[in-house]
Amino acid sequence: MGREASDTIRGVRRYDNKVALLTGVASGIGRATAQRLASEGACIFGLDIDEQGLAATKAQILADGGQMFSRVTDVRSVDECRGAVEACVDACGGIDVLGNIAGIANQRHVHQVTEEDWDLINAGKKPVTLVEGGSYFHHTDSFAMVRGGHLDLCVLGAYQVSAAGDLANWSTGDESRLPAIGGAMDLAMGSRGIYVMMELCTRQGAPKILD
Repeated sequence: MGREASDTIRGVRRYDNKVALLTGVASGIGRATAQRLASEGACIFGLDIDEQGLAATKAQILADGGQMFSRVTDVRSVDECRGAVEACVDACGGIDVLGNIAGIANQRHVHQVTEEDWDLINAGKKPVTLVEGGSYFHHTDSFAMVRGGHLDLCVLGAYQVSAAGDLANWSTGDESRLPAIGGAMDLAMGSRGIYVMMELCTRQGAPKILD
């Protein structure tokens, strides 16, 4: 799985004069995605239910010279989502990039999960329980989106990345278990852009960015 080296070069402003509406930007991958897009010229309109985290993300992007508008939004509410889209268009003139980085939440402990809940798992094969207003789609629909070329940007973890953009990001690690590649290869090849989120070194100190 490879990418052109130019795709990985920092400082390339591929999103100049573009507006990115992003959910889940108060922390984690959502915050990192917002910061990266802002560094490449995008005007960020960030949504999250966490007001303090949202403010911290905005402050950091503005301090780095980027542009960001923010709106406290619960994406479980259709009305709040519609209001956020309208506010983004009013403030920024349109939407060029749409990123949903707000995941589903499991608020039960494992011992509280019912038999039916074990039929609903996330990408890490862990059982999840939808709270009111949650939603999901079938894996065939997700692969149709990926293989149909509908993803502009994908955020992946990785074990190693080469200077040429080659990506190593899956391993079963156990010969006694069935392979569990999941959608990694499809995402790597089907998305127009890839951001890799990983530590620079292993726990043993070996580099993860290779020649």
